[in-house]
Amino acid sequence: MTDFGLARIESDVAMTMTGDLIGTLRYMSPEQALAKRAVIDQRSDIYSLGATLYELLTLKPPYEGDNRQELLKQIAFENPPKPRQLSRSILPDLETIVLKSIEKRPDERYATAGELADDLRAFLEDRPIKAKPPNLIQRSAKWSRRHKPLVWSAGASSAILLLVAVVILAVSNRYITVEQIEKSEALVARTKALAEKDKALTSAAENLLLAEKRKAEAISEATRAGRIVAMMENVFESANPDSTNGSDYTVRELLDSYSRDLDDQLDDYPEVEATIRLTLGKAYYRLWESEKAELHLKKALDLRRLTAKPEELAETLLAYALQLNRTDLNRAEPLIRESLAIYRDIDPSSDGALNAMHALQLYMRSAGKRAESEAIAEEALAIARASDNMERAAVPAILHSLGTSKRLRGELDPAIRMLAEAVALHRHTNGNDHPETAWALDHLYRALAERGDYSLAELACLECLALRRKLYGHAHMLTYRTLCFLGTIQQSLGERVAAIRTFREAIALYGRIQNDGSSISLFDHHSAESATMSLVVLLTQQSQDADAMELLSDFTPQTAAGYLGRARYYEETEAIEKALSDYVHAVEVHPGHVTAKLAIFDFCERHDFHEKALVQLDESIVRHPVNPGLKEVRKRVMKTLLTLPNAPQ
Repeated sequence: MTDFGLARIESDVAMTMTGDLIGTLRYMSPEQALAKRAVIDQRSDIYSLGATLYELLTLKPPYEGDNRQELLKQIAFENPPKPRQLSRSILPDLETIVLKSIEKRPDERYATAGELADDLRAFLEDRPIKAKPPNLIQRSAKWSRRHKPLVWSAGASSAILLLVAVVILAVSNRYITVEQIEKSEALVARTKALAEKDKALTSAAENLLLAEKRKAEAISEATRAGRIVAMMENVFESANPDSTNGSDYTVRELLDSYSRDLDDQLDDYPEVEATIRLTLGKAYYRLWESEKAELHLKKALDLRRLTAKPEELAETLLAYALQLNRTDLNRAEPLIRESLAIYRDIDPSSDGALNAMHALQLYMRSAGKRAESEAIAEEALAIARASDNMERAAVPAILHSLGTSKRLRGELDPAIRMLAEAVALHRHTNGNDHPETAWALDHLYRALAERGDYSLAELACLECLALRRKLYGHAHMLTYRTLCFLGTIQQSLGERVAAIRTFREAIALYGRIQNDGSSISLFDHHSAESATMSLVVLLTQQSQDADAMELLSDFTPQTAAGYLGRARYYEETEAIEKALSDYVHAVEVHPGHVTAKLAIFDFCERHDFHEKALVQLDESIVRHPVNPGLKEVRKRVMKTLLTLPNAPQ
């Protein structure tokens, strides 16, 4: 390529002949081939470069032949085939660059190698090139130069014909002056030029606006990224064990510290603030810090309603709705449906759409609409199966929610199959250490225990407990709940020593959570009181009466579960009067508690204690006169009393 024919003596016509023209014939420019006595400048090299590029693209040189004179004639007077005639894979712009490089006349080629390089670079970067294909006039001029004798002959004949035509036209169009024709042509040309200019200006303006828009977006994204990076550096530095916070600085403490200063740092960056608040809200949601999660997610949603793209808005709506599913169902539903509508407009089978369907499924289940919840879950699973991708993140969550719904309806066999599949999918899709894997295990061990498969339930519960300790630590409400259920399973298996140890740990953990000031639900309070009374019963069964009495003396029930647990203990230890009192109190504190209503009636059946029960119930009815549950229990007690000898009137 660098030789261009300068050096070697060979018999092949492709090579230079000693004492003759300098340069390899195939890459020699027309002015060199004609041996013109003119300055051979860089434009000859441009030709040679073009000829080389031609051969690289087409795998053929521009001119071929075994005869030296014939080859020189072709170079000087003939045009090679266009590259696209030899290979349709060559793009038009690249063909234009090559043909401009090998023009016959030097002044029609690129003036410098830099110009050629600029056009090649523009082609590679998908930008417009400067070279243009020759128009009709230029092609005609080139043809005329190559066929001068024919042109001169045709010119003479044309002159005679033209003379005749002029005479005829002069007669027939005597009213049309030359000036009018020229004005008309000038007007057409001017109009065309103005139109082209307007078109060019419009295109330039559009390109400028597009460029400015992209520049503004790039600056915005760069600013956003820069702010996020700077703030994340502060976060990670605060978590550094060598910092003033120390090595015991927890994730929750880090989030709290970061949240306190958030408002002051991001007043001028709403998009950045929305992104960071969404991240913080999701983190607090996973940590079951509902109040803090709702604060950040609500602010993120307000900001994204003003600035965000549809998909970002849908993501934020969904995150906020999931939090409201725990605290305010009525506010959650419209947000979930709005998010789902946005995702369906974008792509009905997307991961976002499936996530929104999962959220709607959870809402329906929480609202007691189990049939609707299951229908939504089945629809979502059908979409996932149709896309032949059951490994998407939302699918195992939907599956284990559907299994839970089946469990709550008492359909334990299909529930356990679904929950086992969900656990396997979570492990494959999300990993063994994911919170959703723990949730699937949670529902699985509950279903197994309800079916009486306590050994399998214990294994699943132990795995779930280990995972939650790893994810949330030992002093977390979810860890506490899992401990309570593990103790119940061990008690059902007759593993008294293990159950005592587990219940002690659960009760101690509950005390720590209370002291930390964390919000505690009524369900968790029920669990704590049930665990306490289960521990009292187990200690009594293990002849650890002193420990049982000490625990019992410090225990004051506040829920139906607590009163029922203590009533059963009193009944087992034959403290019948105390047992009756606690059974009645269980109904009083929770009038809608079906188990408490049945328990007091069963107690009366076992101990022939109906009249005293009736007195207790009457006292309760006086305190709660509008409670239909108490009156219903009284009717059942009275019905039993009427069947007994000496029944009261």
